Amino acid sequence: MVDLPPHEQESALADLPVVKRWIERNPNARATAVVAEDPFNPGESHTVLIVSIREPAEMGRAQSEIPQLVKSPEHLRVRRWKPSADEVERIQQWVMTTQPQPGGDQAGVSAVGQDPETGLVTITLDRVDGQYAAELEAATDGLAVVLPDPEIPVAPVEFDPPRPPWAKDIPE
Repeated sequence: MVDLPPHEQESALADLPVVKRWIERNPNARATAVVAEDPFNPGESHTVLIVSIREPAEMGRAQSEIPQLVKSPEHLRVRRWKPSADEVERIQQWVMTTQPQPGGDQAGVSAVGQDPETGLVTITLDRVDGQYAAELEAATDGLAVVLPDPEIPVAPVEFDPPRPPWAKDIPE
């Protein structure tokens, strides 16, 4: 735990075990709790108890239940968990370097990005391949999701546009 001023240390020490018990009773939330400094102005911060919820479906329940359990809800932050920038970069690089060669039996990766809301890595395949999608999601420990609809790049259509009347004497 970070070094806290005495009045904040008392609050965090009283509330952390309560939150940890909620986490133990609600394993589907896949939550974690840490005590950290939360900056609010340049050079200023206060100590807060941050609860990160990995399961989006459990977010609303956590936000309504946990503040009622703690003594200092003003020092509580219940947030949607997001992977770190390093984790996202590592997974994106791994997906791009380990994808199968184009033209094989297995789908290829057509796009890799990050969901702005959840922070998870999003992977789009060039065709539906349930087995490969499941392998990718399992190998990334829940930090990536394969989108259900394949993204097939469309080549531009070539067409011969009509030439303007004034261009009839210009060679092509």
